[in-house]
Amino acid sequence: MSDPFIIGITGASGAIYAHRLMRHLNDLNAEVHLVMTEHGRQVIAFEGHQELTSLASKIYRNDDMFAAIASGSFRHQGMVVVPCTMASLGKMAHGIGDTLLTRAADVCLKERRPLVVVPRETPMHAGHFQNQKILSNLGAVVLPANPSFYLKPQSIEDLVDTVLARVLDHLGLDHPVSRRWREMGLVRSPEPSLLAGPVAVQIDGLGSRPTELSATLLLCRQGRRPHLLGVLVDHGW
Repeated sequence: MSDPFIIGITGASGAIYAHRLMRHLNDLNAEVHLVMTEHGRQVIAFEGHQELTSLASKIYRNDDMFAAIASGSFRHQGMVVVPCTMASLGKMAHGIGDTLLTRAADVCLKERRPLVVVPRETPMHAGHFQNQKILSNLGAVVLPANPSFYLKPQSIEDLVDTVLARVLDHLGLDHPVSRRWREMGLVRSPEPSLLAGPVAVQIDGLGSRPTELSATLLLCRQGRRPHLLGVLVDHGW
């Protein structure tokens, strides 16, 4: 079997995301190693997903700083923290590896291994956004648990899988978890049309004053309202 994936579960609501991700990884014949915070364990039990532990080939205690995943020498294919609290995310953003989960995430960053963080919190304040920006700049993928609806999901599991499909994409795995936008067979490519006549467009950042030029709007008519695709410049620059 190839190198494992690490799943970290914190105390945010949304244990179903971790449960189904582990199930999908099992279906793809991937080995799963699991580490949970104490609050993560409590939420898993409260939300009725205790059986997810049976999907892990190895489970670590969060206080076991001698565990293999605490070392950069341990080979694995990436780590997903799902769902992720703002507290755990803040620690990861600032290199605070005081638990095995946050230490393993920090190792991913320093070793340049994939780290996908799935925050499940709303609303957020400026500090939450700042920490996510820092973590993204360090190389992690911040992938909020925001399901999509264009595939017309029929169940909660379908909704959850629209997020997990993106997680699996960022782990570099081929999977059949969710259809992709252009694979639906229902989408028509928009037909662009030109809106006759020049319009005045202001472009900031060209010289000391905004530059005015003649241009033609390239529109795509979808439904009743046109959508701007771009600007064809007639002269200038």
